[in-house]
Amino acid sequence: MVATTVNDLPSDEKAAVPSRPQGGAVEQPYYRTDGRYEGSAPFFYEIGRFPWARQVEESWKTIRTEYEANLRQGKSQVVDVFNPVGPTIPGWKSVNLQTYRWRYHPAYNSFPKTAALLSTIPGLTSAFINVLEPNSKIPPHQGDSNTIVRFHLGLDVPNGDCGVQVGPETRRCQNGTMIAFCDAHWHSSWNATPESRLVMVFDVMRPEYLGQQRRISANVLGATVVLWLETKLRLRSPLPRPLRSLLRSAIGVAFLLVTPIQRRLHHAA
Repeated sequence: MVATTVNDLPSDEKAAVPSRPQGGAVEQPYYRTDGRYEGSAPFFYEIGRFPWARQVEESWKTIRTEYEANLRQGKSQVVDVFNPVGPTIPGWKSVNLQTYRWRYHPAYNSFPKTAALLSTIPGLTSAFINVLEPNSKIPPHQGDSNTIVRFHLGLDVPNGDCGVQVGPETRRCQNGTMIAFCDAHWHSSWNATPESRLVMVFDVMRPEYLGQQRRISANVLGATVVLWLETKLRLRSPLPRPLRSLLRSAIGVAFLLVTPIQRRLHHAA
């Protein structure tokens, strides 16, 4: 999982979060190399519109039990969340299972029951178990694309001040329940309690983009590499948008070719 915070953007790309989305037509896929997302995707989605959601919610204890067992055995695979545009954010960690179809095989092998459950979710692109440590917060940031719906399934959510804000709207999930939102809008999370928050986070491709899932996933990974390169090169400002898009597309082609091979390594492991 990766993120771009408001403070990481140049001044001409910073803006207040819109009060509500506008329009309803199918949008062009958005990538972070495009700048600030200004599209019409809703902030939050109703869980009831996803017929497979109940089965996932009912499996929350299976995921939590597998995580706790791996934690006790020293096989949790927990790492700091990767941030391509700056330093890691304190207190924000995850078990990375898949990022836009790119598999993390050690984690998949360590979480077979969770991986089996994920295989039943239609249009799955990304999945990870997210840890937000006590009294930690994830600052407002912009996600990867408007083409996915992001889900949080509560695994061990403490009582108290712990939630997610997308645009002007705020939600909190509980153990065994999910929330769903558009990752492209500015959003933030916080845990102002003395206990860690544990949630299963996964992304599902919206139906209108399913036919482009592989190409979109490859382009998201390409955009991430472009942002990382800009940071590593310590550029004073981002590359011009046309050049950003060209690089994203070129790198995306490489991911489009390599990802199917990389995924098959999981079956050979």
